Amino acid sequence: MLDAKLIKKNEMETFCANNNEENNCQDNKFDIMATRKNISISLRKAASNLGGKAHVISRKEQWVILIEGALRVSGIYKTKIDAVNGAMQMLKAKKVVAVIIHKKDGSIEKWVKR
Repeated sequence: MLDAKLIKKNEMETFCANNNEENNCQDNKFDIMATRKNISISLRKAASNLGGKAHVISRKEQWVILIEGALRVSGIYKTKIDAVNGAMQMLKAKKVVAVIIHKKDGSIEKWVKR
């Protein structure tokens, strides 16, 4: 996030210095904010691709695999066993560095490392 803040500040200063027009400077603030959001999303995707931890958690009467740093769940399953098997396959394929299996109440049941 630090890089996104620096980019926002530097882009605003550069644009305002080059354009001496107050209105244009304000209008482009929204473009810069969109760029900052895209950078944030890119960083999250990069973090998830580095092989984060996969959490098997209960959500709305289903079991899901959620990888740290990801924007969405990686899998939705009807049973906990199926979700654990899916997460273990990700671990064997070296897509994640660990699988953390949670109980239905959210507490950690088991932690499996590569």
